[in-house]
Amino acid sequence: MSDGESESSYTETCKVLKKKLAAPTFLINRSGIPINKEGWERMWTFYCGKQTKLRLECEEKAKRGPKHRYPCLPLLISFNKSNPSLTEVASYIIEIRDYFNALQYNHIGTQLFDISKASGFSRLMDKAKFMIRCSLPIKCLEAVIIAMYLTSFISKLIRFPITFKSVSNGQAFYHIVLGLHYDGQFGAIGFSRRVDLMDKPLVYNNLSTLIKDFKQCYENYSHKLVKVKIGGPVPWDLCSQASIQWCREKFVINSQTDWTIVNRLPRIFKDSYTATPCPPNYETIMSMIQMTRSLSINSQISIRSKPRVTTKKKSKEQVQKTRSSRMLHRPQIATSGRLKIKPNTGTARRKV
Repeated sequence: MSDGESESSYTETCKVLKKKLAAPTFLINRSGIPINKEGWERMWTFYCGKQTKLRLECEEKAKRGPKHRYPCLPLLISFNKSNPSLTEVASYIIEIRDYFNALQYNHIGTQLFDISKASGFSRLMDKAKFMIRCSLPIKCLEAVIIAMYLTSFISKLIRFPITFKSVSNGQAFYHIVLGLHYDGQFGAIGFSRRVDLMDKPLVYNNLSTLIKDFKQCYENYSHKLVKVKIGGPVPWDLCSQASIQWCREKFVINSQTDWTIVNRLPRIFKDSYTATPCPPNYETIMSMIQMTRSLSINSQISIRSKPRVTTKKKSKEQVQKTRSSRMLHRPQIATSGRLKIKPNTGTARRKV
């Protein structure tokens, strides 16, 4: 193949990328959890369309089917959880993958959690804790946010987002995973409908081999990988207000891709990652989720069914008594020697 033909093929691929490809549409739930009435109807019309029988069948299965419970959180088995070995981190990645499989992939076409990439890191971590408490089906971006939270206690683990753009039958598809670099090995954590595009074990010697493995997996499903975005390192501090750098380097995947530049990126990540503060430990991260034992998978109480609270109507006399007892009820102030409550004499104050 001559140089003129390679340049012409490269320009043709660039022209194809500049064209606006029809991407598959999906909705985003911006009303929060629980979903309001308008968002609920919108979700059903997008999923079922004009097929009302399908909606009735789904609602009947939801009422008669078994109640869903919280899945077990991933557990890291290590003597030193802040500095585990490579095999222990690899087994912990498998635990996170099993946790995502227990949550299940969201196939309804509506993203249940509204995630803004422009938000600060602390806001995204609060969103991750909320998603873990809800334990609803998730997509790839939601899985990346949860994986950032679950891996924030490992001090030497460098994490960075990787975004993929593929083309198939005139449509553009986007996917995101969380890249990992630990003890000289590369891997990834993610969630997808395809098993090959989810997590990758920590067995890759450089970043280019990891991306080439994703490229091969895309080709197995008749997808052509055209662009890859590699973001900056994710901070450790859960209270950090800095925003995540989702795109630090952008690469067009073709025959002229310089893979040596891709392999130089982890050196930059190491230099910028050493200035971060000490990460929190494993126990504090799991305790911040605030999941009670009654809502766990081992309990008999399900998270979908809420107990009914019986309220009794109070009479007017009882309401007046409760109001009068609440007024000026400060025993710690009245008994202290420094502060004393003076009686209100009702006299007007003199002007000086």
